[in-house]
Amino acid sequence: MLETSANAHFDQNYQSHLKHLKLKGLQPKTIEAYSRAIRRVGDRFDKQIDELSEAQLTDYFTELVASHSWSTVKLDLYGLKFYYEYVLRNWRLVKVATTKSQRKLFFNLRRMKKNLTWLSEEETKAVARDLGVDVSDVREMEQRLSARDMSFDPTPESDEEDTYSPAMYLPASHADPAIEVEREEWEEDSSDRLNIALKKLDERSRNILKRRWMTDDKATLHELADEYGISAERVRQVETNAISKLKGLMSAAA
Repeated sequence: MLETSANAHFDQNYQSHLKHLKLKGLQPKTIEAYSRAIRRVGDRFDKQIDELSEAQLTDYFTELVASHSWSTVKLDLYGLKFYYEYVLRNWRLVKVATTKSQRKLFFNLRRMKKNLTWLSEEETKAVARDLGVDVSDVREMEQRLSARDMSFDPTPESDEEDTYSPAMYLPASHADPAIEVEREEWEEDSSDRLNIALKKLDERSRNILKRRWMTDDKATLHELADEYGISAERVRQVETNAISKLKGLMSAAA
């Protein structure tokens, strides 16, 4: 019965996750990646992922790094962050309610406080006694619940010209993490295939290409002609043939 309830709760939140992904206008590839992240972590923790501890998440991503590519790990992390932000709504609430006693305090302490001031010593002991928790737990939870979130934007009295709010560092609305990861992977793969293909060229062709295209101080056809004792036209022919061979080698390795 408990397992059925957990599955139903997970499915409900998973559907909410899908709706938020679509409402954000993310690309289909990103939606699938983020959804797969939630399914994967759900399978790992028997569909009970709303109150995972820092230790559980650390263990989970450590296992993931050992069995999957780094791009998969990053996408799973992005997907889980999105789930916590848009489905669970509040990172801080998830973080504070991690143990049974903390959950009990979290949901009852506000109701039991008679006013907005701090609990007295007698009131603290009374709350601890009524809820069956330690006095130290009551004090810790009261501090957490009383903490104020930092202002997201600069305060009005700030007159510093170079003051930037956290909003300045948010990604652009059109930024898509999946596309960024794909671009990074493509660049890394292209670089690897280029280096492998270059090693298969003869030394002269490889050197001409590097001197002509892969350095800041590029050599001219005439400079290379003088160095190799051939005509500038012959250097151009070697360069053209090397580029053609390089493209073929890289395509074959794709």
